[in-house]
Amino acid sequence: MARSELRGRDVKKKGFGFRHAIRGFAVAVGQELNMRVHVLAVAVVTAAGLLGRIERWAWASVLLSFGLVVITEMFNTTIERICDKITAERCPIIRDIKDIAAGAVFFGALIAVGVAVAVFARPEVWKNWMSLFG
Repeated sequence: MARSELRGRDVKKKGFGFRHAIRGFAVAVGQELNMRVHVLAVAVVTAAGLLGRIERWAWASVLLSFGLVVITEMFNTTIERICDKITAERCPIIRDIKDIAAGAVFFGALIAVGVAVAVFARPEVWKNWMSLFG
């Protein structure tokens, strides 16, 4: 096989992977209430950031927080589904596994709240918001 043909296959495989990734995100949002709550929070905080005209460093912090919460929620969902597939019976080890994964999401969300307070509690952001109302 010629080199150009191999490169074409690599591109197709990578594109195929993106399709699966997008589908996975859509499944998580479509089937998990917590993911929908997180996506709504992302939309609200994004609007607040735009209206508050937050600075670049603040956007970087907010975007990293979005990623932290969404990624931990998706891992949590994956872990829960694997555990549910392993056994439907009550099992203390499975319960611990699920609780640890949920704890990761909780901790990530606490960090995101801390970032939001640090970014949005600044007087200049409040002035920008208030200027919208008169």
